[in-house]
Amino acid sequence: MSLRIVRTGIGLSVMLLMAIPALSLDGPVNIPAPRLEILSTASVIDDELVLQGAVELDLELNFRTGIESGLMLGADTGDFLREPVPNVTTDPQLQTVPGRHPIYLSGVYIGSRSLFGTPLELRYFIGESDRFGTGREFPSRFGVSYFASDMRGLRYFRETDIPIYDGMHSVSGHGLRLSTGGLRDNFEFRAYTYNDTQVMQENRYSSDLRVLFGTPGLSIDSFVGATYPFGDAGRYRAGTMLFFDNGSIAQFFAQIALPAWEPMDSITAEDLFLLFEPRLYLRPVWFSLTFFWHPTVYQQTATEAEGYSDIQLEARIARLDRTGLSGGLRNGFRFRPRDPEAEQLSIRLTPFVKSRLPGYSWELAVETQVYPYENLQSFTGVFSFTTEL
Repeated sequence: MSLRIVRTGIGLSVMLLMAIPALSLDGPVNIPAPRLEILSTASVIDDELVLQGAVELDLELNFRTGIESGLMLGADTGDFLREPVPNVTTDPQLQTVPGRHPIYLSGVYIGSRSLFGTPLELRYFIGESDRFGTGREFPSRFGVSYFASDMRGLRYFRETDIPIYDGMHSVSGHGLRLSTGGLRDNFEFRAYTYNDTQVMQENRYSSDLRVLFGTPGLSIDSFVGATYPFGDAGRYRAGTMLFFDNGSIAQFFAQIALPAWEPMDSITAEDLFLLFEPRLYLRPVWFSLTFFWHPTVYQQTATEAEGYSDIQLEARIARLDRTGLSGGLRNGFRFRPRDPEAEQLSIRLTPFVKSRLPGYSWELAVETQVYPYENLQSFTGVFSFTTEL
């Protein structure tokens, strides 16, 4: 058995994080904590031990010199080094060399935190902007405890045939964002209008209205939006993220959205984005049950995941928000009833150890594909690291 190790972009991200404390944050430059996700896997493929890795990094540089401005920087290896880049083009002429993924400029904005002396905030942006319904911005915005679901991002959606789901909708393009800013501590209203670059057609525009409400017991992130011109009467969307905590033994997290709808079309179950996650703490065991229904359109793009769904049951010792460290067992089911080229049912059993501390979390796990079982190829070691803002 040979050992094949290929470089990743992890070193670049680590150097950036090490450099941040050396910069002065007291002056006109503000650097919020970056959103960083690192994933490493070890598996046996064709009798070879293969180490694979991926990194996603979003870093914001905020400048306050009379007028607020900022740069959004990103890095995305996402290639797993031996396979084509998940969820993007496989044209070899457009692929970057494994391990040589440069930092890129993902967005720029300028704006005012006090529009005409009012509490309103106005931002003019080009590129990537906000992502709706993740819940990850609530701790920094409203001072509540971290509550976002772990079923998101590279850790859980590594397959090349489905999107990397993270939130219900994202804003990307060229436009304006108006918000109530710091008008109230637990409430914010945001309005967006922009040239939508996620639509695979030129000269398409979108507008979204969004409401955020955050308290320790109840948090809500709701939006409605439209894209135009599109079809005969435009394309519309709506969604709500809901989190409830009774303060002792029960929590409930949900994301419910209709990512894309045209008035001439009927609404079916396949059009919906649904994630339900009840959580229960019966000392000393923490239980969570997650159901996720894949939509046919996500972030303005067809997913080809019609009828896909995931069910995951997790049991672990202790509450992460109180102990910072726990271990347990995760049992996951994926259903693909309408895909004749894939297994209609796959089952994974995953023992894991996980830590969550203020600002970040990590997990070490061994995934075992119980069905269909493929000898050594059914075992995958996984290490993940994620910042939690």
